[in-house]
Amino acid sequence: MPSTASPPPPVPGPIPCPDAHTRPFWQAAARGVLSLPRCGCDPQLLYPPPPRCPRCLDETFEWVELSGRGRLWSWTEIAVPWFPGAPVPSVVAQVAPDEQAGLLLLAADPLGRVRSMAPGAPVRIVFRPVSDTAGIAEIAADDALAAGAPVAAESGSRASTVPQTAP
Repeated sequence: MPSTASPPPPVPGPIPCPDAHTRPFWQAAARGVLSLPRCGCDPQLLYPPPPRCPRCLDETFEWVELSGRGRLWSWTEIAVPWFPGAPVPSVVAQVAPDEQAGLLLLAADPLGRVRSMAPGAPVRIVFRPVSDTAGIAEIAADDALAAGAPVAAESGSRASTVPQTAP
């Protein structure tokens, strides 16, 4: 049965301040796309975008668009406002993207859908534009994914989130 719940209205909050190293990431996010850098010396995606490759110290990167599809790794509920006017509670999910093992992306979950999902459940991350130069990652309101339906493999990549390295 399709969900009729709609996300709460966006709350004005912190807007990312891109610098020379992160600007391509945030510009892509403003367009609804997750894009991460990769150095020619190593196939691993890098996050946060560094000023130079941690392996070879090169300052030139290829920017790769990700699909936004992945698996729920974990989630947490934040019981205090993390900025003035933030909704309480706020749910934040960690997602392991399909494109790279060991990478974790962070995304807000305004509807709290991940509360009822098991680790490993398929999810999709999209960006909600917050300015002309940035977007915030969120769990998509996708009923098929939230219900645990299989995610179709895609050859290309497009929209997704904010990552960290998995333990």
